[in-house]
Amino acid sequence: MMDIEITHKDASARAGFLLTEAGKFRIPNILHVNGEYLYLGDEKSQIKFKFPDRVFTNPDGYFPVPPSAGGEMPQWKIVDNWLVINNWENLPQFSGMQFDICIFPAGAALFQYPEKFVMAIVSIRKAIGAGKPLYVPGIALPSRIAILAALTIDLLDDALARLLGYRNMLTIPEGVFSAECAMEQNTSALREELALVDKLISTGYLRELIEMRIRAEPELVAMLRYMDFNHYEFMEFLWPVFSNPFLANSKESLWRIDIQRYRARLKSYKKPGASVLLLLPCSAKKPYHKSRSHMLVENALRTTGVRSSVHIVSLTSPIGVVPEELENFYPANAYDIPVTGHWDWEEKKVVLDGLEGIISQGYKHVLAHLPDDYKFVVEHYGLENTCTGDVTSEESLKLLAERVRDFGEEASYSARLASDFMNMLAFQFGEEARAFNLEKAKGNRWDGVMLTEGKPGFEVNENRGKVMIKYAGAKFLVGHSIKCVEIQKFPLHGDVFVPGIVSATPDIRAGDEVVILQESIPVATGTAKLSGAEMLSLKKGLAIKVREMLV
Repeated sequence: MMDIEITHKDASARAGFLLTEAGKFRIPNILHVNGEYLYLGDEKSQIKFKFPDRVFTNPDGYFPVPPSAGGEMPQWKIVDNWLVINNWENLPQFSGMQFDICIFPAGAALFQYPEKFVMAIVSIRKAIGAGKPLYVPGIALPSRIAILAALTIDLLDDALARLLGYRNMLTIPEGVFSAECAMEQNTSALREELALVDKLISTGYLRELIEMRIRAEPELVAMLRYMDFNHYEFMEFLWPVFSNPFLANSKESLWRIDIQRYRARLKSYKKPGASVLLLLPCSAKKPYHKSRSHMLVENALRTTGVRSSVHIVSLTSPIGVVPEELENFYPANAYDIPVTGHWDWEEKKVVLDGLEGIISQGYKHVLAHLPDDYKFVVEHYGLENTCTGDVTSEESLKLLAERVRDFGEEASYSARLASDFMNMLAFQFGEEARAFNLEKAKGNRWDGVMLTEGKPGFEVNENRGKVMIKYAGAKFLVGHSIKCVEIQKFPLHGDVFVPGIVSATPDIRAGDEVVILQESIPVATGTAKLSGAEMLSLKKGLAIKVREMLV
């Protein structure tokens, strides 16, 4: 039997190992096709497979295709430890069935229909679960490997690249071009791109590569859009909640799953205890409050004596709107964009849609402090704009302070901090977290503690960009079945691995802060390395990086 161990996740892709009796091999990976046999690995360590019955190669000897004769093929069949899927529609669940590898031979023919191809791969992955490798023969080119990895395809092959080389076509990440004697170059390009994809999954930059590579084929652009638009729920389940800083350099960046998730969480956002809404432009430096422009605005607001009654919301592409208490959370703290002063209609719509959900909650006054390229916001809502050319000019800041004094009200700092903390809890743990009995808020919105019954429940740390769970908070999360993992009863002296897991709540995503339980008692907190469903589907690998022991 074969198992999968996931060591890294980025975007919806995964990297790790295929564990076999012959050894372990990296995934994603490229199989070498030679007639009816497949080879995985190199000269030092290699495993040989035979194509399952009724999956053949064509006369060129390279390209695996499903048979054209022999009557109607079954929807699926298990042959020699291969699960062969011929028709992806209305598949059963295969979790209890014994097979090593799932192969989808029809993928090559379906590839020219991006919507159906994406739908097929998503359906198959849902049916076989995270613990089985998926192999789609005859589709791999250098330009395609990144997006195919994001579709959770673990195994590809060199068949198509070699066939095109045999036909004097050069395949490189930028596309396919005419060239003589290109077979060896094609297979080298495949291996080089595979190594790059593996590296970027491990370091958290795969999505940027995908957005570059899809320019090689219209079908790839369409696939990414179908993944982002039509299959958000499936992709969101796979996508970690935390990653490295990223570049949002293309139109497709507007619809990254992590950015869509941020907007989705804001749909249930509740305004803090503030009477004045102040709209600011974003800044190049993240988080915004550390930028020169935002610090100058903050200094001006503090001179008014009513700072706690002012709620700052920054406007930005590709995210949309960023309330000040959430600006240190991913992805608001981690993106960079090209700034030209030009907003296209999709960027404007993202900002206006997000802002509508905030303005509609009933602030007494809404002020804009926005430069000219944000005038679409000022005009859409008919706002007073206190910026006279430059956001940081003395004249602009003086006018802003005057208007805040006119409209602002005295407000309790501690009450405002408590409402900010509650928004952080709801953003990270879901709306049910608002039931937490926050008796006292200490510190500030960047470094603070949430107390209940005199004990720390949660802690905010600016350097980590998320809320940390303390013992009282762990008890609350357990009581509401929020981000909890039950493990077997054994002395816990380190991290938690998949074999030790008994159950995991389905709301867990890779990167989440979770509570670790033994016999329903919280014993530790940590960072999930897998989603809750993956923890239960896989048999090997690290599941939780333990952060703090609670007992």
